[in-house]
Amino acid sequence: MFPPEYCVAGWFKWTGTYEGWHMAYRLTINNKPDNQDASRLGDRTLAVFLHPNLHYYPATYSFANMNMGGDANRWDSVHHAGQNTQWAFMYFGYSKALKRAFWWNQYKGASIQKDYPNTNHYWTEKFWFALKDARYQFWNGNYAYLNVVLGQGAFRGPTDYSEEKDMFMFKTGSTRFWTNGPQIDWTSSPSLVTQPYGAVDP
Repeated sequence: MFPPEYCVAGWFKWTGTYEGWHMAYRLTINNKPDNQDASRLGDRTLAVFLHPNLHYYPATYSFANMNMGGDANRWDSVHHAGQNTQWAFMYFGYSKALKRAFWWNQYKGASIQKDYPNTNHYWTEKFWFALKDARYQFWNGNYAYLNVVLGQGAFRGPTDYSEEKDMFMFKTGSTRFWTNGPQIDWTSSPSLVTQPYGAVDP
Protein backbone atom coordinates (compact mmCIF):
# COMPACT_ATOMS: atom_id res chain seq x y z
CA MET A 1 0.00 0.00 0.00
CA PHE A 2 1.34 3.41 -1.00
CA PRO A 3 -0.65 6.06 0.88
CA PRO A 4 -1.48 9.11 -1.28
CA GLU A 5 -1.81 11.29 1.83
CA TYR A 6 -0.41 11.22 5.35
CA CYS A 7 -0.06 13.47 8.35
CA VAL A 8 1.02 13.82 11.95
CA ALA A 9 -1.57 15.45 14.20
CA GLY A 10 -1.77 15.95 17.94
CA TRP A 11 -1.61 18.25 20.93
CA PHE A 12 1.55 19.82 22.34
CA LYS A 13 2.39 21.90 25.38
CA TRP A 14 5.87 23.14 26.30
CA THR A 15 6.60 23.00 30.04
CA GLY A 16 10.37 22.97 30.37
CA THR A 17 13.48 24.94 29.54
CA TYR A 18 15.41 25.20 26.29
CA GLU A 19 18.63 23.25 25.90
CA GLY A 20 19.45 24.13 22.32
CA TRP A 21 17.48 22.56 19.48
CA HIS A 22 14.55 20.33 20.41
CA MET A 23 12.60 17.93 18.23
CA ALA A 24 8.83 17.69 18.44
CA TYR A 25 8.80 14.67 16.11
CA ARG A 26 10.16 13.23 12.92
CA LEU A 27 8.29 11.15 10.36
CA THR A 28 10.83 9.65 7.98
CA ILE A 29 11.06 7.15 5.15
CA ASN A 30 14.69 6.34 6.03
CA ASN A 31 15.28 3.79 8.74
CA LYS A 32 17.06 4.96 11.86
CA PRO A 33 20.56 3.49 11.20
CA ASP A 34 20.60 5.16 7.78
CA ASN A 35 19.00 8.45 8.72
CA GLN A 36 21.43 11.34 8.34
CA ASP A 37 19.06 14.02 9.70
CA ALA A 38 18.70 16.10 6.54
CA SER A 39 21.32 14.92 4.06
CA ARG A 40 19.14 12.42 2.22
CA LEU A 41 15.74 12.94 0.68
CA GLY A 42 13.15 11.61 3.10
CA ASP A 43 15.22 12.00 6.26
CA ARG A 44 12.77 14.75 7.11
CA THR A 45 9.55 13.58 5.51
CA LEU A 46 7.47 15.57 8.01
CA ALA A 47 9.42 16.93 10.96
CA VAL A 48 9.11 19.79 13.45
CA PHE A 49 11.90 21.35 15.51
CA LEU A 50 11.94 24.06 18.16
CA HIS A 51 14.71 26.57 18.86
CA PRO A 52 15.29 28.85 21.89
CA ASN A 53 14.74 31.85 19.59
CA LEU A 54 11.00 31.10 19.99
CA HIS A 55 10.63 29.70 16.49
CA TYR A 56 9.19 26.46 15.21
CA TYR A 57 10.97 24.95 12.22
CA PRO A 58 8.63 22.65 10.24
CA ALA A 59 10.62 20.75 7.62
CA THR A 60 9.93 18.39 4.75
CA TYR A 61 11.68 17.40 1.51
CA SER A 62 11.08 17.53 -2.23
CA PHE A 63 12.72 15.41 -4.92
CA ALA A 64 13.67 16.70 -8.36
CA ASN A 65 14.53 13.38 -10.04
CA MET A 66 14.93 9.69 -9.31
CA ASN A 67 18.68 10.05 -8.74
CA MET A 68 18.25 11.55 -5.27
CA GLY A 69 18.32 15.10 -6.59
CA GLY A 70 16.24 17.73 -4.84
CA ASP A 71 15.90 19.53 -1.52
CA ALA A 72 16.36 17.27 1.51
CA ASN A 73 15.52 20.05 3.95
CA ARG A 74 12.68 22.28 2.78
CA TRP A 75 12.09 24.23 5.97
CA ASP A 76 10.57 27.43 7.19
CA SER A 77 10.51 29.21 10.54
CA VAL A 78 7.49 30.41 12.49
CA HIS A 79 7.65 32.68 15.52
CA HIS A 80 5.38 31.35 18.24
CA ALA A 81 5.93 34.29 20.65
CA GLY A 82 5.98 32.02 23.69
CA GLN A 83 2.49 30.68 23.07
CA ASN A 84 3.82 27.14 23.04
CA THR A 85 3.40 27.04 26.83
CA GLN A 86 -0.35 26.57 26.31
CA TRP A 87 -2.01 23.55 24.77
CA ALA A 88 -2.09 23.78 20.98
CA PHE A 89 -3.16 21.48 18.15
CA MET A 90 -0.37 20.85 15.65
CA TYR A 91 -0.93 19.33 12.21
CA PHE A 92 1.55 18.56 9.43
CA GLY A 93 0.24 16.78 6.35
CA TYR A 94 1.12 15.91 2.77
CA SER A 95 -0.89 15.21 -0.38
CA LYS A 96 0.76 13.42 -3.29
CA ALA A 97 -2.02 14.41 -5.72
CA LEU A 98 -1.76 18.09 -4.79
CA LYS A 99 2.03 18.00 -4.37
CA ARG A 100 1.58 20.03 -1.24
CA ALA A 101 2.61 19.92 2.41
CA PHE A 102 0.86 22.03 5.02
CA TRP A 103 1.77 22.79 8.64
CA TRP A 104 -0.71 24.36 11.04
CA ASN A 105 -0.53 25.17 14.75
CA GLN A 106 -3.80 26.21 16.41
CA TYR A 107 -3.93 27.87 19.81
CA LYS A 108 -7.24 28.69 21.42
CA GLY A 109 -7.26 32.26 20.16
CA ALA A 110 -4.71 32.31 17.35
CA SER A 111 -3.06 30.16 14.73
CA ILE A 112 0.15 30.02 12.72
CA GLN A 113 0.69 28.08 9.52
CA LYS A 114 3.08 27.36 6.69
CA ASP A 115 2.32 26.10 3.21
CA TYR A 116 4.76 24.10 1.08
CA PRO A 117 3.45 24.02 -2.51
CA ASN A 118 5.20 22.16 -5.33
CA THR A 119 6.51 19.55 -2.91
CA ASN A 120 7.26 16.12 -4.38
CA HIS A 121 7.52 13.09 -2.11
CA TYR A 122 8.44 9.60 -3.23
CA TRP A 123 5.85 6.87 -3.23
CA THR A 124 6.60 4.79 -0.17
CA GLU A 125 4.95 2.08 1.88
CA LYS A 126 7.17 2.30 4.96
CA PHE A 127 7.49 5.12 7.48
CA TRP A 128 9.32 5.45 10.77
CA PHE A 129 8.16 7.81 13.48
CA ALA A 130 10.41 9.20 16.22
CA LEU A 131 9.91 11.51 19.18
CA LYS A 132 13.59 11.43 20.09
CA ASP A 133 16.85 10.76 18.30
CA ALA A 134 20.57 11.10 18.92
CA ARG A 135 20.83 14.54 17.32
CA TYR A 136 18.25 16.65 19.13
CA GLN A 137 16.84 17.14 22.60
CA PHE A 138 13.37 15.68 22.98
CA TRP A 139 10.25 17.82 23.33
CA ASN A 140 10.48 19.26 26.83
CA GLY A 141 6.80 19.15 27.69
CA ASN A 142 3.61 17.20 27.11
CA TYR A 143 2.00 15.37 24.19
CA ALA A 144 -1.60 14.29 23.92
CA TYR A 145 -3.68 12.44 21.31
CA LEU A 146 -0.74 12.15 18.94
CA ASN A 147 -1.51 10.26 15.74
CA VAL A 148 0.12 9.37 12.44
CA VAL A 149 -2.62 9.06 9.83
CA LEU A 150 -1.98 7.32 6.49
CA GLY A 151 -4.36 7.21 3.54
CA GLN A 152 -6.95 9.22 1.64
CA GLY A 153 -8.43 11.98 3.79
CA ALA A 154 -5.30 12.51 5.88
CA PHE A 155 -4.47 15.79 4.18
CA ARG A 156 -6.47 18.77 5.40
CA GLY A 157 -6.27 22.52 5.11
CA PRO A 158 -6.39 25.20 7.80
CA THR A 159 -10.15 25.11 8.42
CA ASP A 160 -11.25 21.52 8.06
CA TYR A 161 -10.62 19.29 11.06
CA SER A 162 -14.23 18.40 11.81
CA GLU A 163 -13.81 14.81 10.61
CA GLU A 164 -16.80 12.76 11.74
CA LYS A 165 -14.82 10.13 13.62
CA ASP A 166 -12.34 12.72 14.94
CA MET A 167 -9.32 10.83 13.61
CA PHE A 168 -7.17 13.95 14.10
CA MET A 169 -8.38 14.22 17.73
CA PHE A 170 -9.01 17.92 17.31
CA LYS A 171 -12.51 17.85 18.78
CA THR A 172 -11.50 15.60 21.66
CA GLY A 173 -8.47 17.73 22.54
CA SER A 174 -10.23 21.08 22.23
CA THR A 175 -13.01 19.88 24.50
CA ARG A 176 -10.48 18.76 27.08
CA PHE A 177 -7.92 21.57 26.91
CA TRP A 178 -9.92 24.63 25.87
CA THR A 179 -12.82 25.98 27.90
CA ASN A 180 -15.98 25.92 25.78
CA GLY A 181 -14.07 24.42 22.85
CA PRO A 182 -12.53 26.21 19.86
CA GLN A 183 -13.63 29.63 18.71
CA ILE A 184 -13.51 28.64 15.03
CA ASP A 185 -16.21 28.11 12.41
CA TRP A 186 -15.34 24.77 10.82
CA THR A 187 -18.26 24.91 8.37
CA SER A 188 -16.87 27.81 6.32
CA SER A 189 -14.40 25.91 4.15
CA PRO A 190 -14.48 22.50 2.46
CA SER A 191 -11.59 20.11 2.46
CA LEU A 192 -8.67 21.09 0.26
CA VAL A 193 -8.80 17.63 -1.28
CA THR A 194 -11.33 18.27 -4.05
CA GLN A 195 -10.27 15.62 -6.53
CA PRO A 196 -10.14 11.84 -6.18
CA TYR A 197 -6.78 10.17 -6.03
CA GLY A 198 -5.62 8.80 -9.35
CA ALA A 199 -2.42 7.85 -11.13
CA VAL A 200 0.15 10.54 -10.46
CA ASP A 201 3.65 10.62 -11.84
CA PRO A 202 6.24 10.16 -9.07
